[in-house]
Amino acid sequence: MKKRIIAILMLLAAAAALVACSRAAAEENSGTEIIGRFVRGENAYLIVDEKDGTPVSMTASGLDKDVFDSYSTGDRIRVVCSLIAETYPAQTDISHIELLEEGKPGDVPAEAMSKLRELGWIK
Repeated sequence: MKKRIIAILMLLAAAAALVACSRAAAEENSGTEIIGRFVRGENAYLIVDEKDGTPVSMTASGLDKDVFDSYSTGDRIRVVCSLIAETYPAQTDISHIELLEEGKPGDVPAEAMSKLRELGWIK
């Protein structure tokens, strides 16, 4: 009888662990969403997060090599990305990009543009 109870408890613990792992994997696969303004840099493509004005340098290793060609500085975009490296500017690899509305350079926060200019990311 004790063996059956222990076996049942072990099965329940294993089931709970599987549920926890699958939830963590689902959260990881869903990625992080950033909405902000696109900036075409000297040798990089950036998004300036509209929540806090943080610039994030983007790569798109899993997408077409010309994925950024149709976007202009100031366009409001939504990206889905994986981990964000906490450098300045931050860096990430995106898995999805979507135009929300066309914009102009003046739509990008001036403070972010100034910082990027100081660092040589834009002219």
